[in-house]
Amino acid sequence: MTEKSFNPIPSEPYFFKNSKRYPGQSLEYLALNNSSAFFTLKDRPHKEGDSMLKHIDFLLTAGDYMDIKHMCPICNQKPVKFLLFRNSCFLTLNLSCCNDPSCKEIIQNGSGDRLIAVKLRNLRQFVKKSNKKKAESIYRQLLFLRPSDGSYRVFEAITSKYRKKMEETNKSPKIKPKKSNNKKQLRCF
Repeated sequence: MTEKSFNPIPSEPYFFKNSKRYPGQSLEYLALNNSSAFFTLKDRPHKEGDSMLKHIDFLLTAGDYMDIKHMCPICNQKPVKFLLFRNSCFLTLNLSCCNDPSCKEIIQNGSGDRLIAVKLRNLRQFVKKSNKKKAESIYRQLLFLRPSDGSYRVFEAITSKYRKKMEETNKSPKIKPKKSNNKKQLRCF
């Protein structure tokens, strides 16, 4: 999907309307807590319909621009952009780095282990359930999300930087996220 197809861009999380499996949950919750289910929804027809698929595509695009606040443990100057996937089985926040070539070289240390860009769509690369759960946890840490944060907070963490970018380039109208009138907001994690 192209960026122009996201006009207007969503201003709030997508909550399931017709799902018996995920009642009251949001796509944002699934993306960072059950990414296998999130990607399955994208790949299979679902009774939620086109609006859900468009929202998934929006989240995947916005997830390429996530506003990561955690600094590179090597240089402490730039946000983390990559995770090192060591020996195809070990993943930790300490093995992360920014986009700087010297930081990448230091973290890899000639090991040949692969660096994985911190993008929402890259959660799909983790096949083993234990690695996927660890990656989801690291993504939440990188976005400074707590288990008690609601769906609206998760939506903001994933999409705020992308929405600002779209507003600055005038490709989408300015849309402020709706505030929840519901005092009892669903918990995400």
